Amino acid sequence: MHIGQILGITTLCVGCASAGAFPSTAGDANAAIATARRQISLAQDAGADSLAPAPLAEARREVQMAESQLGSTHPERAAVSGQQAAASAAYAKALADRVRANRDKTKADSALRMLPPQSRSR
Repeated sequence: MHIGQILGITTLCVGCASAGAFPSTAGDANAAIATARRQISLAQDAGADSLAPAPLAEARREVQMAESQLGSTHPERAAVSGQQAAASAAYAKALADRVRANRDKTKADSALRMLPPQSRSR
């Protein structure tokens, strides 16, 4: 190990020991919940209520869990639950987009098959 790495790790450990715990990397719970709500709204706009109902319902459950954890003694749990909700909502939107894209492709393929064959004139 390099001396710089050792000093960095030592500084981190001393700082954490004086603070009583390792720093939280979960982020801001309120921001995570707000992001999750925006992602849920985007998923709804994409039609996830009907095209991807299970992942959207999961996102809604996770955001409710995050909101209920806000007042707890472990706010990092609320932040992580909010992040999970946002990820589930993004997945629901992507799934809805995929279903719509597949439907559009099927329609386009059908329309293409109905056209007369292309003549090969030179």
